[in-house]
Formats: sequence, C-alpha cells, structure tokens
Amino acid sequence: MEFKFSQGLRQQLIDYFLRRHKVEVSQGEADEFLDSMADLYSVFKRRNGGEKFSSRASGRKRSPRSYLTGL
Repeated sequence: MEFKFSQGLRQQLIDYFLRRHKVEVSQGEADEFLDSMADLYSVFKRRNGGEKFSSRASGRKRSPRSYLTGL
C-alpha cells in the first residue's frame, strides 16, 4: 500500500490516538485521517482568502503543516 503522508507524521497521529483516546489506529487509517484533516484545512484556507492562519497566542504566522503536526 502506498501512503500519501510520511511515516513520521502517521506515527505521530497513531501515538496521539493511543495516548489520548486509548484507540489503536493502523497506518492506513492514520493516512486517511491525515488526508481528511488536509481537506478540512484546504476548506478553511479557501474561506480565508488564502491567508495564512495566525497563532493568537503568539501573534506569529504558522505554516499549514504546523497545524497538522503541532510543530
């Protein structure tokens, strides 16, 4: 099976679900969840007129990937 997202990103999502929700997620499911989150992000980006989201706490711009990875 070919995955759309990197092994590291999928593993972060798997670890998160296990730690926070006590749910085991497969590599394939992780890839599907990430794909859904990316689609959701693209909808928000279009509604914002293509502007980057900003972090309210720090006032600095954040990259799209940081919203998915928490970095």
